[in-house]
Amino acid sequence: MTALALAFLAILPLRAAAQDISVDLSADRQELSLGEQFQLTVTVSGTMRSVPEPQLQNMDNFQVVGRGTSSQISIVNGQISATKSTNYTVLPSREGAFSIGPAVIRFGGKDYSSNTLEIKVGGGQAPASPGAAAPKPGPGAAPPRPGQSSPPVEESLAEGSGDANLFIRGSVDKREVYVGEQVTYTFGFYNRLRLAENPEYNPASFNGFWVEELDKSARQTSQVVNGVSYSVQELRYALFPATDGEATIGPAKLAYTIRNAWDFFDNGSRKALQTRPITVKVKPLPAAGKPADFGGAVGKFTIAGTVDKNSVKQGEAVTLELDIAGTGNIRSISEPKPDSLEDFDIYESKSEENIDRSGERIRGKKIFRFVMVPRKEGEYRLPGVAFSFFDPEQEKYITVRSAELALTVLPSGEKEQPPAYHLAPESVMAVGEDIHYIKEAPSALKSPGKPLSSTALFWLLHLLPVVSVGLALLYRRHRGLLVSDLGYARQKGAGKRLERNLKDAARALKSGDTAACYAALDRALCHFIGDRLNEETVGMMTDGIVGLLSVRNVAEDVREEVRRCLEHFAFVRFAPQSATEAETAREYLNKVRKLVGKLDKAL
Repeated sequence: MTALALAFLAILPLRAAAQDISVDLSADRQELSLGEQFQLTVTVSGTMRSVPEPQLQNMDNFQVVGRGTSSQISIVNGQISATKSTNYTVLPSREGAFSIGPAVIRFGGKDYSSNTLEIKVGGGQAPASPGAAAPKPGPGAAPPRPGQSSPPVEESLAEGSGDANLFIRGSVDKREVYVGEQVTYTFGFYNRLRLAENPEYNPASFNGFWVEELDKSARQTSQVVNGVSYSVQELRYALFPATDGEATIGPAKLAYTIRNAWDFFDNGSRKALQTRPITVKVKPLPAAGKPADFGGAVGKFTIAGTVDKNSVKQGEAVTLELDIAGTGNIRSISEPKPDSLEDFDIYESKSEENIDRSGERIRGKKIFRFVMVPRKEGEYRLPGVAFSFFDPEQEKYITVRSAELALTVLPSGEKEQPPAYHLAPESVMAVGEDIHYIKEAPSALKSPGKPLSSTALFWLLHLLPVVSVGLALLYRRHRGLLVSDLGYARQKGAGKRLERNLKDAARALKSGDTAACYAALDRALCHFIGDRLNEETVGMMTDGIVGLLSVRNVAEDVREEVRRCLEHFAFVRFAPQSATEAETAREYLNKVRKLVGKLDKAL
């Protein structure tokens, strides 16, 4: 009875305990000049196992250029409490008096808010501009020799900021391009100071562009600007505009700390720079002369075809491989369509990409493989396959075609007939055992079984109350963690959230809305990874998501498959829809279902 009573009490609904949670917002100073940074701190304390991420409100006039966290967990008399401080390095965008906050967290289905802060931003020294007097060297710079002034910043720094000792700039190789034509953006960091620590770099925003990073490691060189030698680090990006009109590249940001070389006790001065936005004019592709099979490829390309066998038997498979190689956005190349052949069954293709990012331009090839099965014997000439693209240098459409291929189909031969087996009817044999002798007097009656107390069922029935109590306690703990531990709740809810997103994708595909289908697939993959890892992956760049998987030792082939899917989803949001896009979306729907299965095992 005692065990049953405990089981009954354990499965009673869990009463929600009142949470003692406080959120505080503070700043190291509340009056500063434009161009100066300050520290903003959000402190969250409460009786909980994990502290949710705070959300800052009213930050439109400020930019967060750095972020760090510290946390502390204590247990007193069995009561768990946690404190988490999130420190933000903030740079004002303009002058004025502004209100920051509150900071808000959501916990247990309830919002908790902090106080607000008033920040006053006064006029500050503007970045050096062409023709302006050279600023004084910063701390740590080599002092000028007598009679020599600090060198002025190079006149071409219209998109950069800084002074004569350290500056940054962003530049593009073209200001006017066609849709799909490559624009190369270069971020340059020019320095002749000794920095206290590695600078913090926040890349520019490339809204409206398909982005490929060139040479993922920064190039380090020495350059002479106005007679002064600088150590230069460059990062380059290949940008492909997706729509016509004016596309704007946002500012890139760099935060750094310098110390006075002559002051041993100097803790350093934190400064931040940002480039100016760059506007690129994007022209639409001409409508005149556009081939019917044009799929959106822009650049210079060739096409070549091969078969894996020159001679096959009727009914045997042969693989036709089409290689499209050249310079341009390789990922955007759509599938070429071989001419229909009356005597062949052609099955859907598989593709792979080989991309070279080591030079100034994106180049490489995309390979498509088609499986063909001949139905008749004979000598065949497989016609060449056409591929059309727009050449921005010649400003016209070009169609190239692969060479014809010879294929011999041999007779399949007579099929062997399976051997026939004839079974004779089985003879009936009398064995004399079909009727047994009936005993005239029964023997002593006794139970042939074991005593009840020695059976497994007897002991299982006695253990059932104990097992019920254990299960009830586990369920109670599970319910408690769902309320108090956000990471646990996200992990447990990952599967349901995934299924909702996949159902949204399937419904969108059924209604013909491929853009909505891809958006749902992108959400499904990002949310699933984020939920399983308890990380905010929405809005994170593809490299960041793949990096999270790398830290968890997910296999490289799975990571690359995630990268290809996310990059495809990002691209098709802006790319023109082709006639076969619905079928491609269906393939990606199936691909994501299989991919999350692999991720589920790996995470």
